[in-house]
Amino acid sequence: MEKEGFDVHLESTAEKGLTALDHDQFDLILSDYRMPGMDGIEMLSALNDKKIEAPLILITSYGDIKLAVKAMKLGASDYLTKPVNPEELLALVS
Repeated sequence: MEKEGFDVHLESTAEKGLTALDHDQFDLILSDYRMPGMDGIEMLSALNDKKIEAPLILITSYGDIKLAVKAMKLGASDYLTKPVNPEELLALVS
């Protein structure tokens, strides 16, 4: 994303990402579903609780329809399965 001119802020866990959102505003959140500690669905719920409206794209290696539906109901902007096609991701981010 940086090569495409986007300003990127990277955190290693959802908890650290949520803390960053307490201090800065972001235009978009990319999150993996499986992370140490809080998962991507739990992060979506926390974003809703904090009333953070930045769109979130959830990325996962699990092509589970129930998980995708749950993510979208919780407000995910999109749901991508791994391996992620870089052109598809760039199009969504743009």
